[in-house]
Amino acid sequence: MNKIIIHLTQKSIGLYFNILAIINPKLLAKKGFQLFCNPMSKPLEKHQLKFLEKGKHSIIKFNNEKIQTYKWGNGSKEVLMIHGWASHTFRWKSYIENLIEKDFTVYAFDAPAHGLSSGKILHVELYTEVIDLMIQSNKRNKKYC
Repeated sequence: MNKIIIHLTQKSIGLYFNILAIINPKLLAKKGFQLFCNPMSKPLEKHQLKFLEKGKHSIIKFNNEKIQTYKWGNGSKEVLMIHGWASHTFRWKSYIENLIEKDFTVYAFDAPAHGLSSGKILHVELYTEVIDLMIQSNKRNKKYC
């Protein structure tokens, strides 16, 4: 039943976009951008939150949004973990644990509209700006969190 609903929803969106392409291309561009830059994320589960709470965490403000940052370990080597679409920092749990054992300090953050960060949209330009903010923050403070 769910597959039928998803299929009909996709067909309806496709029809709507095809009609907009003919009658209002500018509105199509705006609606398409909103649709494809709006990640569908689900709430973090208890075991995920439990792991994330083990790291040092803080918030960085960026464009009226709150970016959740994390830090694990105090190793001599540093790495910044960056997750993908509709994901969050917990995705790197096994890597983080292994890197800490290998003398790394691990930094990570939840992208806008992902994990514990606020926001409703994410696109490449925005993600690039947040990554740059994390790098610049580390250079100034020699820390992310």
